[in-house]
Amino acid sequence: VAIKSIRKDRIKDEQDLVHIRREIEIMSSLNHPHIIAVHEVFENSAKIVIVMEYASKGDLYDYISERQRLSEQEARHFFRQVVSAVYYCHKNGIVHRDLKLENILLDANGNIKIADFGLSNVFQQDKLLQTYCGSPLYASPEIINGRPYKGPEVDSWSLGVLLYILVHGTMPFDGHDYKTLVKQITSGDYREPTKLSDACGLIRWMLMVNPERRATIEDIATHWWVNWGYKTPLGEQELLRDGESPLATNGSKVRCFLRQRIPGAAPERQRSLKKSKKENDVSQALQEGPAGPENPSKPVLRRPKGILKKRNSCEQKVPGSPPAEGGEGPPAGLPRVLPSGAAVPRKGILKKPPARES
Repeated sequence: VAIKSIRKDRIKDEQDLVHIRREIEIMSSLNHPHIIAVHEVFENSAKIVIVMEYASKGDLYDYISERQRLSEQEARHFFRQVVSAVYYCHKNGIVHRDLKLENILLDANGNIKIADFGLSNVFQQDKLLQTYCGSPLYASPEIINGRPYKGPEVDSWSLGVLLYILVHGTMPFDGHDYKTLVKQITSGDYREPTKLSDACGLIRWMLMVNPERRATIEDIATHWWVNWGYKTPLGEQELLRDGESPLATNGSKVRCFLRQRIPGAAPERQRSLKKSKKENDVSQALQEGPAGPENPSKPVLRRPKGILKKRNSCEQKVPGSPPAEGGEGPPAGLPRVLPSGAAVPRKGILKKPPARES
């Protein structure tokens, strides 16, 4: 097993406890072969301890970095398992919001295990979310430009970025700086690979700028490329039993702490696989909240920071018409994405403490 320890002295206020509770309750409610399982949650006077499934073969980022490029068959194998897990989440009203290579782990048998639901949330069709979170290189146009969104569409975009990486071994968006990155993502201007893949059509569909035209998880799960070579199409996984809400009480897994209040409480542009690192360090996450040449021979790994910007409210009722496209500018406080040759920044997700998600 793996053990996550959360120090209570790092929990600054009750709002932080809300975010911890959401992550634990969501992960405890999920039961899927490709999602990290939470076994137990304990509490003492100093800390909260989460006992969860251990994925012994590391994350997908390191796996791809070592091999540089996967066969299309292997890329399909991994992507199919990721889609299966995300399909299950969406069907149970949960959006992950931080799908990236570093949060996709491999177990002892080499199977996918999605981890880190620290930015996840429940979604409803008649409400919009307003937490702009995740990692810049995987963020959708609505996230990067600060527009309210329903939820599932931002995961679909991230899946498009993931599939591009799995098939081509490099990032689709790799701007010199944040302004360039925003321009690329906003216009859907990803790099066309020199070697085409049969997955190009699906990638293009998932990276549609207009979320209304973007592939849904159902579209992805039933796409011919995802199901090529498999006897049965990737279908709906078992829903939570008896229609249980993802935020329902989870028996012995979630102990009494959920009911307690916490007191006090280089300038050259390179084709590279960039690592947007947010470590599974809950103590750090508590302060943030949940919810060269054009073709060098070898990719260079970089770790730009993640992004996290919140508004005072995490959701609003869906208006009669969609939000205006140009209504808001880029979220304040987002980091510039470093050029590929720049020094490696410190790990973590930037945060804006004054604004809180409810």
